[in-house]
Amino acid sequence: MFGTILVPLDGTAEAEAAVPYAAEEALRHGCPLILVRVIPRPEPPPGHPSHGGPALQPPAWSPAELAQAQQDARAYLESVVRKYGLPPTTETVIVVGDPLTRLLAEIQRRPAPLVVLGVAPHRPFGETGRRLLLSGAAPVLRVSAAPAGPAPAPAERVVPPYVAPTPPSATVESVL
Repeated sequence: MFGTILVPLDGTAEAEAAVPYAAEEALRHGCPLILVRVIPRPEPPPGHPSHGGPALQPPAWSPAELAQAQQDARAYLESVVRKYGLPPTTETVIVVGDPLTRLLAEIQRRPAPLVVLGVAPHRPFGETGRRLLLSGAAPVLRVSAAPAGPAPAPAERVVPPYVAPTPPSATVESVL
């Protein structure tokens, strides 16, 4: 049903919670798994403004800063691949720009994508996730990260005091 599984990663544990689920979906559908890291930077305005408007600004990021951010993103994605034992066929994509714009462009490039999005347990979606969902560009599987802290102790099985065990009947004993 799905031709591609995309996992947007922003470097948080909440986003990484989606990786195991995405890997399982990719295996189930026999499709590629793609980890996407967007380096958030303002998008340049499209074309030249007509009839006045703001002057086009040069990028606020030096080439050295951008190269360092890309190197850090590459190292991060490689560490995620190692950490979760993903297959060597896992593709990593690093793009620069507005997260929603770049994710939508990546979705458009891929056949039948499913976006697996990890989120904090107390929030339905972040702003980019909400806008991605509202765009309707692709189905979105929301994965909630486990809350921080120790796991709760399992509850003891309590048998109400008014329930008394009944002795087995002769018919039951003969069957056993």
